[in-house]
Order: sequence, then C-alpha cells, then structure tokens
Amino acid sequence: MKENRTSNTSTANQRAFILTYLEQNGSATTLDFRNAGIMAPAPRIKELREQGHIITTFFETVTDHVGVKHGKVARYLLQGGEKWTHNLLT
Repeated sequence: MKENRTSNTSTANQRAFILTYLEQNGSATTLDFRNAGIMAPAPRIKELREQGHIITTFFETVTDHVGVKHGKVARYLLQGGEKWTHNLLT
C-alpha cells in the first residue's frame, strides 16, 4: 500500500481509506486504523456496510505499540477483497 496514513479526515476520505486498506491487507483492527489517523473507524465501517460491503467483525486481544494489552478490540475483515479472494483460491 502506497500510503498507510490519512491526513484528510472527511468521512468520505475515511471510508475510502478503510475500504482500500481492507482490500489490500485483508483485515485490520481498530488500533490499525487509529494509527492511520482514523480515530473512530466503527461508524465508517457501519456506513460501508450500508453501502453494501460485507465486512465481518471479530473481537480479539491486541497489544499496542507500548505493550499494553487491550481486550475485545475489533478486527474487520472485508469479504470479497483481494486478500479474501486469494485465500479462497489457495
């Protein structure tokens, strides 16, 4: 992925960033999106679902960049993205 951060915080740009990120990387957590400049990804995920994208949410424990464990962090998986299709074919 060319750019792993967003400086434009408009909702449309955040949706586009999230969709591209999920298409190219397969999945991402809330912390991944926060590190990319999107502080509240859940509303954007909801809007993408309303647009017809199939995004599954799993919850997991994640350790952040300073070593603190966070329970029940959302991991989003886009069904039909490049990684999803690749995994189905292999």
